[in-house]
Amino acid sequence: IEGNKIPEAMLKAIYGSGGFVNPIATILRQVDTLQLTVPQADSLATLNRWYLVRNDSIWTPIAKSLATLPDRYDSDEAYSTYRQGRRATVDLLMKVARDVRGLLTADQRRKLPPLVASYLDTRYLCLLYTSEWAGRSRAQANSPGLRSNSRRAWAVVCPRNPLTADRGLTSA
Repeated sequence: IEGNKIPEAMLKAIYGSGGFVNPIATILRQVDTLQLTVPQADSLATLNRWYLVRNDSIWTPIAKSLATLPDRYDSDEAYSTYRQGRRATVDLLMKVARDVRGLLTADQRRKLPPLVASYLDTRYLCLLYTSEWAGRSRAQANSPGLRSNSRRAWAVVCPRNPLTADRGLTSA
């Protein structure tokens, strides 16, 4: 396809979050609704800054790499680079989710919008981490090799998940 290439800054703006919601930023925008205390808001702001800096360090080199692709490139390799960024972003979300949940009271967690609450749920994050089929055809997604690889990855990331334990999967 002929045309202009997307500049690095635009790629970073489009893909810089891996397509994920930043649950901490969303919570900080709901200070009044959630009735956050000053110490809670301060802790969340600090955690949000930590998350943003690390997320930026994931996506800046990816955007640079994608922006410098030649006219003819290996789309599987480009997608693999993007997928690695998504997984690294989910890893970050897994690291902050427990801390965010610990900062909020049970009542505040109940008031969270469902989408934000899902990004604080380790099981949901495990699904995001192992969603190898994203962007692939239904036939590719249903291939036995891909399904088993996803299950193995889930078992590694979420070893105590009852779904993987029931199927006798190991983290090896």
